[in-house]
Amino acid sequence: MKSLIKRGAFAFALLLALAAGAVAQQGSLVQQSGSRLDAGISVAIGTNNNTVNQQSVATVTVPAGFYAYITAIALEECGDATGTAAVNVNFTSTGITGTPSWSYSASAANSLSTCTRQFESFSSPLKGSAPGTNVVITSPSALLHTGFGIRIYYYIAP
Repeated sequence: MKSLIKRGAFAFALLLALAAGAVAQQGSLVQQSGSRLDAGISVAIGTNNNTVNQQSVATVTVPAGFYAYITAIALEECGDATGTAAVNVNFTSTGITGTPSWSYSASAANSLSTCTRQFESFSSPLKGSAPGTNVVITSPSALLHTGFGIRIYYYIAP
């Protein structure tokens, strides 16, 4: 009899604990996922990086079924010893949601044997526009005595 009472008390306590857990659980369950340890460690570097009189194109190649997540970009305009003004130049993108672009200007005096850099880090990564779609950032058209550099910091995930 005592054994039956103990079993009944245990079953009642177990049901009470389960019921308390069910009451405490409100809303929908959210699956936990760890931080990506490799987020932003991949870098795509533009073609003709800092080569004068050339356009630069940086491409993130994305496998089928995955997205590119852009965590930061670095854009450069570097002048040779002659220097040329870069007035309202525009770096464009394809394959990124919202199709962002980045613009700036540099005077000929500021371009003499020096580089103007623009670095932008995103607290929420820019996401590729569709799975399997490459992300491309293109510099302005070739500019005399000026080289363009592009670096895309990214990771690939579903």
